[in-house]
Amino acid sequence: MDKLHLHTIKSPFSVTGHPKNLYVVSYSDNINSAAKELVDHECLLYSRHKGVASDLIYLAETNEFGVDLSDVAFILRSLDSTSYTSYLEHLKKHCRNEDDYHQILANLIKHYIEKGYVPDESGHFEDYSPYHDFHCGNKEYFAHKYR
Repeated sequence: MDKLHLHTIKSPFSVTGHPKNLYVVSYSDNINSAAKELVDHECLLYSRHKGVASDLIYLAETNEFGVDLSDVAFILRSLDSTSYTSYLEHLKKHCRNEDDYHQILANLIKHYIEKGYVPDESGHFEDYSPYHDFHCGNKEYFAHKYR
């Protein structure tokens, strides 16, 4: 697998009173190339939450998901949400440590892939209910179920 790089880029979509940075994961080690990928919607992942970007890199280096890494990135970002609230940070509060968190997250992503909760060719999900369930559900339950 090619090495992934984490870049911090000032958000062109920033809103007053909210984080101004976007964290971009790219195969490119050049920040200007990563910024162009962001603008062209070609980067692997972008998020307002640095942890999600770091999680993708860690998970990609330590797990085999059997699907394109862009699908894993899309699932991860969808679990976290695109808003200013990080649902994965809420999940992390119910984990024993960082290793436990990453194992739970990997198991959850693998389960979603196994069940077919992956984006279609147009980059959308046929069924958003598993993501809605995660966002609205009890994170302690998810931590226990996927541990």
